[in-house]
Amino acid sequence: MLDQGVYRTTDGGNIWMAASAGPPQSGALALALNPLFPATLYAGTTKQGIYISTDSGDHWQAGNNGLSVFVRGVLVDPQNPSNMYAASLSDGFFRSTNSGANWSNIGLNDRNLFGISFDPTNPQTIYAASSVGVAKSTDAGTTWTDLGQHNPYLFSMVVDASNSQTIYTSSTQGKVYKSTDGGKTWSDFSHGLPLGDVIALAVNRSSGILYAAINLNSVYRSVDGGSNWIPCGVLPALTTSSTTGLSVDSATNSNSISGDSVGVFRSTDGCQNWQSSNSGVVTASSQHQPSLVFAGTFAGIYKSTNGASLAGILLRKGQRERS
Repeated sequence: MLDQGVYRTTDGGNIWMAASAGPPQSGALALALNPLFPATLYAGTTKQGIYISTDSGDHWQAGNNGLSVFVRGVLVDPQNPSNMYAASLSDGFFRSTNSGANWSNIGLNDRNLFGISFDPTNPQTIYAASSVGVAKSTDAGTTWTDLGQHNPYLFSMVVDASNSQTIYTSSTQGKVYKSTDGGKTWSDFSHGLPLGDVIALAVNRSSGILYAAINLNSVYRSVDGGSNWIPCGVLPALTTSSTTGLSVDSATNSNSISGDSVGVFRSTDGCQNWQSSNSGVVTASSQHQPSLVFAGTFAGIYKSTNGASLAGILLRKGQRERS
């Protein structure tokens, strides 16, 4: 059984191996890189708040002063990386102005938070998907406005980089909702999706293709802004455990990588066909840049140092693999 901690690959994700001692023995479901110093990584854990690495995951230290235990989302201001934001599953929204050394609770304490996202044109504007709907702040989290869409659970939040007024959020029962006016009004954009929790959304910034990860089902994609959805290849292994995340590398329009409790799977043709790429790896959920890929999981954190060819990651929770 793989130990918890940090793992790395030097061959694009085919073989994973232990790298060093990692953060504490709890899962990491939220990852963020410092946009100016990508060797600095922030991991939001399920039991011990946020941990910080300044050497690409080789060593870690706690950054939890004033912070909640279960961190479900982490954002780093792309214009001023000293400003950071964290979404707690049950204790509200937190802000740090000193790179995670200290945190203050600044609202949304009445709900469970699942997904948070910046307006890509203005990091002062933040959207939060929660157990009671969508909330929006235009002053870096100091004040919040409820935007409606009051579903029991909203799992994921994506803002279109080409038009920041276009926002997508996902929910239960195979539902994706879209707003084209900054969240003021919402419409159902779920045609073609199967019933099930739409756990994660991702958009390819180059092609505009939208992807959705359906719990206990598969990956779907839309080429028309969510109006219609079609299955994104066939991967039976993705029906066996619960989805935790999805991301897309816009640098390459054709490649994808996916994983679950039986390992990691990769596609090199826009997720139409998949190959196993799982030697030594367990479940994962990643945010990455083209050459440096990190995956946060219920079991630990994983790292790839040559991920330029990896265009997407879908990762799921479940029993860990034997190595």
